[in-house]
Amino acid sequence: MPQGKAVDLRGRQFVVRLKEVFDQERRAGAVVLTKDPAGRVATALGLGKRTVKDILSTSHRTGHCLAPPVEAKGKPPYRMQAPLEKVIRQRIRERNRQGSHVSVRTLLHGLSEHDEGMNPATLWRA
Repeated sequence: MPQGKAVDLRGRQFVVRLKEVFDQERRAGAVVLTKDPAGRVATALGLGKRTVKDILSTSHRTGHCLAPPVEAKGKPPYRMQAPLEKVIRQRIRERNRQGSHVSVRTLLHGLSEHDEGMNPATLWRA
């Protein structure tokens, strides 16, 4: 596999099964081809040894071959409601058309009728 490519679920399952086969072969046979089954799997599949060990570690820890879910990046949806965000954008556009200065303080003052408990930092990040 090319470097930098993510290993999908089927590939992860294949790595785990192949490692199990190599482990059984090592335990059952009097003559062992290699004492490093993880390295043998990595060589056979064209993966890095570290990648194979990460996949096996995840499999042993969780019992599943799936990678742990990645946390979502960007602004969390719970910080500001979408309708309120639309109102804020409209106010900013109105102020820009009028040529007046837009600041967090003026927006908070204008939004006091919609949402009284908004943190200025939340508004600033939006």
